[in-house]
Amino acid sequence: ADAQVALGTVLFLSDWNWHGARRSLERALELNPDHVDALLLYGRLLEALGYLDEGLAAKQKALEHNPSSPGVVLQIALSYWNQRRYDEMIAWVQRSLALDPGHLLAREYLAAAPNTVLVQKEVARLEVPVQHSFLMGEVDGSRDRLHQLGGPPRWQRLALHQQSQLAHPAAARR
Repeated sequence: ADAQVALGTVLFLSDWNWHGARRSLERALELNPDHVDALLLYGRLLEALGYLDEGLAAKQKALEHNPSSPGVVLQIALSYWNQRRYDEMIAWVQRSLALDPGHLLAREYLAAAPNTVLVQKEVARLEVPVQHSFLMGEVDGSRDRLHQLGGPPRWQRLALHQQSQLAHPAAARR
């Protein structure tokens, strides 16, 4: 099982071969259904693939086998973060800190939590107008609204650039 977990780790985190990683981690869990590292990594992979509830369930199963690990508890906190369930995330980070008061990553997440909640509320307020402007081809409106959000993610910047070139072909040739 350890070899399959090692292979799954490389495929997931280095090669970005998520389907190969999934096969490898599922094989590891067939060999040892209680393998904590396999369960945690499988949970992270499922979340990356968009299966948030299933990812959380895998991490909770890892917790059953290692309830005193602050790292396992923190992984569950991150699942709640991914689901935007911030109150639960904060409770799990605090639980991780109760197990290890010096856990630096847990402290960082706890410090970031209030800002994250405020930012997410603002993003939710502005997100629909941004998507609408973007989809309707209103490049300038999209840019203005994305600027309010602190700038677009990379894929949106590229899409806006391509959309701008289509809207203003003469400017694209300069």
